Amino acid sequence: MCCSLPDIRIGGGPWLEVLGSGIVHPNVFRAVGVDTEASARDVYAVIELTDARGFVTLRHDTALFTVYGYSSTDRYRIEIELLSDHEAGYRDLAIDIRDAHDGRLLDRASPREFRSLSSLPLEVESGRFDDDPHYHYVDKAAGTNTLIGFDVAAHGPVVPWVLDQLRQRLAPMLARAGAPHVADMLSPDVGSEIAAMLERYLPTIGIDPAAESAPIPGTTTGAG
Repeated sequence: MCCSLPDIRIGGGPWLEVLGSGIVHPNVFRAVGVDTEASARDVYAVIELTDARGFVTLRHDTALFTVYGYSSTDRYRIEIELLSDHEAGYRDLAIDIRDAHDGRLLDRASPREFRSLSSLPLEVESGRFDDDPHYHYVDKAAGTNTLIGFDVAAHGPVVPWVLDQLRQRLAPMLARAGAPHVADMLSPDVGSEIAAMLERYLPTIGIDPAAESAPIPGTTTGAG
């Protein structure tokens, strides 16, 4: 003899699960990049710069650092500052993440996996930007990195000048940098839109877009 019981409804649904059933196999988690052990591992990075001839111009092993857990979707942030003895030019960048105990390769980023790591511009600093303002035309296709010195006496403060060029000269400057196809795709108002976004953002980091960023050489300020 059997009797019919009404459904138990929770939140509009027809069923209430009283005892959970089913276990997800650990390999399922591993397949989607979830670390099921949450283990800590000491690692280091090996950084290599290679020139256009294929010669390694720099190989550097970083200090040890610890990663907690491991996943194929892990992201690393590594900042590189070359202090001296490196000529300006273009370099391919490769970064290996290796186990600190046995040197085993754990992860790798290079131009083979990421095209954005190919032909990166390496420039020689000639001084602080505030003392020597300048800008670059980087043409990867031509393999050139042209540095243009900024004449404060002729152009006035840097920031207002940059905003004006974005509004009025963005397309020809992109063409000069070897990207005429990008310039052709731009809408007429995109430069003004970028300039407007910068004008809203700059005050949040303490920069007044309308203020003079540097005095004009040979001039003085004040009443007299």
